Amino acid sequence: MAVLLWSHALWLMSRCHALQPQAAYFYFNASYTASNETLGVTPTDSLLRWDVYPESDGRVENSEIRANVTQQKWFAALTYNGPDAWLFQEGRVSTLRMTIYGAIPTPADADLVISMTRGTRNYFSVMVPLNGNASTYNNSIGPECDTARVPNSTTRFYEDYAGTVGNADDTNDPLYTKVGARAAEMQPPSKVNTWPIVLEVENHIVEDYSIVRLQSGDSDVVQQCAIGQAFDSFANIFLFGGGDDGQYLALSGIDVEIWYNDTSSPTPNPTTTPTGAPTAHTAEPTTTPTQEPTGMPTQEPILTGAPSEDPTQNTTESSEDSGDDGLAIGLGVAGKVVVLLVLATVA
Repeated sequence: MAVLLWSHALWLMSRCHALQPQAAYFYFNASYTASNETLGVTPTDSLLRWDVYPESDGRVENSEIRANVTQQKWFAALTYNGPDAWLFQEGRVSTLRMTIYGAIPTPADADLVISMTRGTRNYFSVMVPLNGNASTYNNSIGPECDTARVPNSTTRFYEDYAGTVGNADDTNDPLYTKVGARAAEMQPPSKVNTWPIVLEVENHIVEDYSIVRLQSGDSDVVQQCAIGQAFDSFANIFLFGGGDDGQYLALSGIDVEIWYNDTSSPTPNPTTTPTGAPTAHTAEPTTTPTQEPTGMPTQEPILTGAPSEDPTQNTTESSEDSGDDGLAIGLGVAGKVVVLLVLATVA
């Protein structure tokens, strides 16, 4: 039997928190809460809902989803089955974050087991101890924590539907063993958890891998693991259970956020260091350039010293045997004056 609880959704196109995406990103947020002890309230969006399973210890009480665990099965589920815009996107990185609020469990060493499904075909699981430093193990994940090798990791999600695997009656194993929630420790190792618990999945569908992060309360430790497979655009279901019989758990609400870059063709590798100073402005060229410059410009003339003050006098005489007629030519230089003297005699 599934009980639907009230939920509300809020659309935003920008985010202010330091860890949130920029204004250019698509962003969706939905908050899920119980309402007193009223059951069967129709949610404002029928695609966003809590499911509580009374047959496996789940109930709504004092505006909390509670479970006195007597069976190693799921006591609640969060169904996220909206339009394509609300799912992990094709061709771009998408991020889904789930923030879980709760009350102090009993006994102190209680554990919360969570599985996130890829439709009904695949899933991964985490186990979160709630006893602080007294816990006997660290936060864990399955199928593996393979951060060092992505995107070349060969690790894949578990195959099958976690809802069916966790509720199987053919084994006496605890829930975390059935769904493989303690296959590896999350990194860096930590076991100090307080509410709220934040589980985040960064989906790299092009490279085919995903990164799972876990943080709790006011802790500065952000644990991270990678799996060598990405989620595609199928409905995601979150399943919740206790780590062992005799534990009491109470969840008071959950926020689900999804965001991705909404640019139709984002630049894959934009420059991170633009030019600090552009090329200097070139002075204006002449508006009346020479139309037909000479092809052989005058070379630099050769300079000589000053001429002699007492030059040699040279006289050239020329005559012909033509009777008594005669012609004499004289050339002289005095200072900077050149004198040509022509003397003719006629008989």
